[in-house]
Order: sequence, then structure tokens, then C-alpha cells
Amino acid sequence: MNSKGIISITNIFERNFLINALIPCFIFWTLIIIITILGCEQNPLRLIEVWDRQNGFLKIFQIIASVTFITLSANILFSQSGNIIRFYEGYWGFPGRVRASQTLLTKGL
Repeated sequence: MNSKGIISITNIFERNFLINALIPCFIFWTLIIIITILGCEQNPLRLIEVWDRQNGFLKIFQIIASVTFITLSANILFSQSGNIIRFYEGYWGFPGRVRASQTLLTKGL
């Protein structure tokens, strides 16, 4: 791969953002689209034909909108990564945590 391209991309985005948020969000939303296309009642090739019949402006608009959506969801995921880690490590108290633990202790679980 071209090292200048990688350097320019890492200059635009923080490296942690690329590895921890943008690439996983891109993979996730791409798989969601593939599953949706394969799970619909129509022939998947028909959807590709419909895409080919659209004019160029609409295709460009859809591509820009999907890149914007993926970047926005990655940005939200990245901004909440500290809270997500705290939740999975057990440091974030959720409502009803004390009552649930007391109920488990009284039942002997």
C-alpha cells in the first residue's frame, strides 16, 4: 500500500479513531446492508440493476450520505468508548444495581 496515503489518512483521523471506531463501524454497517439485501424478497441482482439505472447525482448523494452516516456513528461510538469500557469492566453503576445485588444475596445465589 502507498505509505503516503496511509500517512495522510492518519493525519486526518486519529489512529485510535480509525482502528477502534471507523473500521468496525464500516464493517458493521456494510454487513447490515449485505444481510438486508440478501434477506429481502427481491432478487439481489435486481437491486444492483436499480442502482445502475439511477442518475449520477443520486448515486453520489447516496455514497456521500452513507459515508457521512458511517463517520457519524463511528464518532458517536468513539466519544462513548470510555463509558462503554467502564460499563463492561463493572465500574459504571446502573439503576437498580444495589437492589438487584441485595435480592441475589437474600436468595443465596
